[in-house]
Amino acid sequence: MAFTLDNARYLPCYITECEVESLNAGANTVAEIKDRELRNRMLRVQDITLQPNENVTARIRQDTRSIEESNSMNMDYTAKYDLHCKTLFYLNLYNSGGAITNYWYRYGYWLFTPTVADKILYKMPLTDEEKAIATEFDLERLVDEGSLPLPMDTMLKRVFKRTKTATVSWHGDLTTDGADVSSIFSPVGKMLVLESVALERPSDGTYTTALNINVDERSFHSMRAWAAAGAAVDISLWIIAKDSIKLSLTTNKNINGYDMRFTYSEFRITKYIEVMFGAIAREENEDIWKRIRSGLGPE
Repeated sequence: MAFTLDNARYLPCYITECEVESLNAGANTVAEIKDRELRNRMLRVQDITLQPNENVTARIRQDTRSIEESNSMNMDYTAKYDLHCKTLFYLNLYNSGGAITNYWYRYGYWLFTPTVADKILYKMPLTDEEKAIATEFDLERLVDEGSLPLPMDTMLKRVFKRTKTATVSWHGDLTTDGADVSSIFSPVGKMLVLESVALERPSDGTYTTALNINVDERSFHSMRAWAAAGAAVDISLWIIAKDSIKLSLTTNKNINGYDMRFTYSEFRITKYIEVMFGAIAREENEDIWKRIRSGLGPE
């Protein structure tokens, strides 16, 4: 089941979809995220990884661009993508052979709200309020010079001040009763972010083995292990939690000595974070709110 975008309360968020499908002959649409689902948010698709099969071709479309085709035989985790999607991300797996059961695939993307600097870069219309922010901070010039928008990794380092990062591994017998892997709770004055997971791939696609991610006591995302890359190969995520992250495993067949791991961080709740996530109202700190909307980042 594809991720529900509205589950992501705290942005930016990076999601990797690990899915398994039975492919019919011909076209099989596995992702079609449109502007009505984005609702003023954007995607940056940065990973598309497919099970090698000479009969399967990925048909990929970004916004109004023409469809690009890539055969799945060479679409492993080293393939490079950065598709900036304002209105559409489309992924279709075209099967030129007979039906394929339990075909695995992955795709990962940033979900974020474009700043004024982003909107200027992508030539998106600005509201009157955004035009005023652009004028106040001279954003047109900064975008033209290349100073803005800030790269995502730069913004993450400037905004999220980590105080701890740890990788936690789990090894155990996984039965059809499932297993609770771990529960992480945020210390006072801090929040959490799940940065990656690695899942052992079952012996074949008939296993429904999956990781379930619960954020702040709510079901958030699930990932099929058959579409993972192994217990020592990290799959990128950026999932923010205010209070807790809980991970559990389910399966339809017992697996002895199952392995997985995950990496998480704690980061300090600064005033910038409080305004960014709505804990402090705009009216209480207009200066920080404007810097957030502008895309300039913390001073």
